[in-house]
Amino acid sequence: MTVTAQNRYLDVAATHPTPTGGQPTVFAIDVERRQNTRGIWTDLAGTPDSVDTIAENADPDATISDYRTAPHRTYEYRITAYGDNGTAITTPWTS
Repeated sequence: MTVTAQNRYLDVAATHPTPTGGQPTVFAIDVERRQNTRGIWTDLAGTPDSVDTIAENADPDATISDYRTAPHRTYEYRITAYGDNGTAITTPWTS
């Protein structure tokens, strides 16, 4: 996953290895975000330990633009990838 700062938003893109053998092909992704305020993870409304969904069932090759960010804030993102065999895997949080 890459997170790239733009002028007034952040771009989040997933990177997927090419499936080999019996590995599934990724057909959709979800992108989630959390914000760190004074060392406590909160959502934008200030609820502790909350996660905001940025995209659901998105194309796995899409770059997701997050326009709901604020200046001077720290965000982390994670992606859940869904395989064509019914499996799912979630990445660690990345900033």
